Amino acid sequence: MKKIKGIVIILFVEMCAMLTACAQEQTINEIYNVSYTGTVTITELEEAVEAVIKTSTDAVVGVSNYAYSFGGIDLQSTGSGIIYKANALLKDGSIVDAKETINNGGDVEEYQYLCLTNEHVIADAYKIRVNFDEEAIDSEVVFKDAEIDLAILSFSSKYYLPTLELGDSENLKAGQFVVAIGCPNGIEYMDSASFGIISYVKRYIVEKIGIKKVTNEYIQHDAAISPGNSGGPLLDLNGKVIGINSMKVVSDGTEGMGFSIPVNVVKRFIAEYEDSKTN
Repeated sequence: MKKIKGIVIILFVEMCAMLTACAQEQTINEIYNVSYTGTVTITELEEAVEAVIKTSTDAVVGVSNYAYSFGGIDLQSTGSGIIYKANALLKDGSIVDAKETINNGGDVEEYQYLCLTNEHVIADAYKIRVNFDEEAIDSEVVFKDAEIDLAILSFSSKYYLPTLELGDSENLKAGQFVVAIGCPNGIEYMDSASFGIISYVKRYIVEKIGIKKVTNEYIQHDAAISPGNSGGPLLDLNGKVIGINSMKVVSDGTEGMGFSIPVNVVKRFIAEYEDSKTN
């Protein structure tokens, strides 16, 4: 019996050493201008994840898809979205970056937002509403692409909302920590966060869009997501968007296979939208 206890103690010490080794990998978190480099404790890693969640949730919204029926307008489905651009329309008619009004909102007539989500979240909608802080505001689809499953929504509000910064998905690595935020299973679960790793950096999946087959690139990860997470962000520990959560594998015996559209694909989609406005 004493020999068994000795083995247990040795194993416990080895596990602690493994945890310490994991915590010593370089981790950087620039939120609040704080950077963790070199040796990082488990507590500091927790603080980094907490900071990402705290500073990102206000820029993540619920997206409700309403369909017309004989009985009226019914909620068809719910997804998530991220605010990536915010302007302020001032009372004098000029438009400035919303961040310039943080300390002086008295001159603002309204805030104007652009929001990213999945195309399948808003498909066949009679009306689309954006939800945040118990507010529900009608929004308009200004650009979409069913093949890559992305859409841009436009809406206005008297309330200031922050934006999320789009990162870079080119140099991601398997094992990198990620955070997913969204509305799994409905608006009542808004701002739910989950934590995981990148499982595979570039996964190519053939999908059928109507009668056409397309091959799309995804980031595979194991952060828990549900249908309502569609359109919500996958974030790195800098709080930057590296992907838009789009789908997961649902089958008996399968767990932790979520997929996000890489942010570099998203940025090309946004560039197409900007070009369409000038043509």
